Amino acid sequence: MNPPRRRRSRELCLLVSLLFLILFNYPLVSPFNRTTPVWGIPLGIFYLLGGWLLFIGIIFLIVRKLGGEGA
Repeated sequence: MNPPRRRRSRELCLLVSLLFLILFNYPLVSPFNRTTPVWGIPLGIFYLLGGWLLFIGIIFLIVRKLGGEGA
């Protein structure tokens, strides 16, 4: 059986993954489908790359805090 911290880490990672899957779904991405640049990057690309980096950072923090003691 998994230790409680490792199980909680898995549950939080699954929850965050589902939330980001919703954020990258069509109805929420469509308002950003414009060529308006943000620091020279089109708004849609900025949204996707920014969200992707945020997702990686959150998962990293969850794994480091709750399940960082080993595999």
